[in-house]
Amino acid sequence: MLPLLKIDPLNKDQGGFTLVNMLTTLSLIAIFSAFAISNLKEINSPVADASFQVTHFMREARSKAMSKTVTIKVSPLSAFALKGEEGDSCGPTATFTPLNPPLRSNLPTGASLQDTTWEICFTKRGLASESVTFILQDDDGQTRVVEVALGGASRIQ
Repeated sequence: MLPLLKIDPLNKDQGGFTLVNMLTTLSLIAIFSAFAISNLKEINSPVADASFQVTHFMREARSKAMSKTVTIKVSPLSAFALKGEEGDSCGPTATFTPLNPPLRSNLPTGASLQDTTWEICFTKRGLASESVTFILQDDDGQTRVVEVALGGASRIQ
């Protein structure tokens, strides 16, 4: 049988926490929490999210062009959204119609395209009609450059 642990409230030799120990521990937790929260702020970057989203959208449009064996034109719908349309060719006389289901992407809140006059067309083989570079910007003024190469690959510079 195990002996019972007896606690004597008058005996000062028994272990426990003092007020200084507890305040020191709580202050260290507060300091580490402040560092963690300040680092989490860097994770939430609208321009970084937008650049990854745009490159994914370009890859999706390219793969859809190859899988459906049609040409897909990607262009800005506004400074805050992209659209993809299906067509018969990538020339100046080509006609484009909306895809079914629609191919659209809204940029994250706080991010926008600086220039909305560009467009890019992916051929049936997934090649881009031209090389396009455009800039994404957030409300804080941070920018990212996205490039779509002639081969159809997209990257963030």
